[in-house]
Amino acid sequence: MRLAPSSPTPAASAPSRDPGGRAGRVWTLLLLAMVAVLAACTAASPAPNDAAPGTAPHAAAPTTPTTAAPEPDQLADPAVGPGECKVVTYTPPGAKDPMPGELCRPKDNQRDVAIIVVHGGSGIGGSYTGMRRWANRYLVEGYVTFLPEYHLFNPGSGESPVFPRPEQNIKAAVQYLRGTGNALGIRKDRIVVQGQSAGARVGAVAFTTPNDPWFAGPELYPGISDQVNGFVGFYHPYDGTMQYADQYFGGNDYSTDPKIKERLDKGDSLAHATQAHGPAIFIVGDKDWDIIDQQQAAFATILQQDHYTATSIIIKGGGHGFDEGGPRLSKLGEES
Repeated sequence: MRLAPSSPTPAASAPSRDPGGRAGRVWTLLLLAMVAVLAACTAASPAPNDAAPGTAPHAAAPTTPTTAAPEPDQLADPAVGPGECKVVTYTPPGAKDPMPGELCRPKDNQRDVAIIVVHGGSGIGGSYTGMRRWANRYLVEGYVTFLPEYHLFNPGSGESPVFPRPEQNIKAAVQYLRGTGNALGIRKDRIVVQGQSAGARVGAVAFTTPNDPWFAGPELYPGISDQVNGFVGFYHPYDGTMQYADQYFGGNDYSTDPKIKERLDKGDSLAHATQAHGPAIFIVGDKDWDIIDQQQAAFATILQQDHYTATSIIIKGGGHGFDEGGPRLSKLGEES
């Protein structure tokens, strides 16, 4: 939720002197002007219920506050009912590869928030099935969950650059939930992305590049916002640092190719943190890389300066992947 900037509260003070009664005259003029405006509006308005001359008007019918109808869904109903899970294809028809994801709704007491949980694996491995421990935990709390697969690459293969296909996939996952929000019983402005390790890097790019036309193309749905409304990031740097970075971005910081430089810039979510719209929480264990501590604290500070709620947390005793515990979250995962 965006927080309004705080403003100082003026201290109570004694009434100031008003030589010549200028304040009184100003207020008198303002009141006269208000009366004149109200009189003009009344003269221009028809009598209530168009009452005939000489008859008492009927009492005005009470008005009922109206609420705007929800924006219609733009995508087909995935037909996932309360207490159900279903593997769906969430990428648009024009995408290079169809991507699946597991969509689940809580059995009862559903909230109006959906959480997309993105798996890690250095961009070369991992699966959505490994995130079921998080989905199960969130479902108990009443959240809709979505576990997407996304484009992975083979180190040393001829594929380069890989960026931004994985990031486009996560943006499409956000669009998919927004495009089916009414059918899922969620609000279209309450879609959260959570990422673990490499999933945090990919998810953070989606968080900090809302509706950026640079990412547009057949991998995304036209006319559906990909804005992320909240972010949860677990144990990964946010400046684009990663294994196989040269292959992923098609080059490195020493390159003079403007396209490589542009990809490196778009992949640096910390540099674009001011473009994010929503609260965030960043979590890392104290036995992980120091660079993660530093970058998530810097990310949270930038969001706070933009008046968003943001927190950087360090879990004592936690290493990389500290939340993993088989089918359930580990003890430290529950703590986080």
